[in-house]
Amino acid sequence: MFSEKYPDVVFAKVDTEHQTELAQSCQIRSIPTLMLFREQILLFNQAGALAPAQLADVLDKVKQLDMHQVKASIKQQQDTATE
Repeated sequence: MFSEKYPDVVFAKVDTEHQTELAQSCQIRSIPTLMLFREQILLFNQAGALAPAQLADVLDKVKQLDMHQVKASIKQQQDTATE
């Protein structure tokens, strides 16, 4: 079970029929949709299911990201967009 292998990860399921506002704000268009956030930043978004090995790979990669670098890249993109 992934929740046992990744105890520091929060796994959540959204009922898009009852949580329509959340589904719209996350732009969920098909089910299932896998979204991975870290420090409130969307880092992965894919419609469709992943095989267990693929999910483990994505989780490991997201956990290894340097969030200071991610935030700096986002800021640079935002600065460029406002110029």
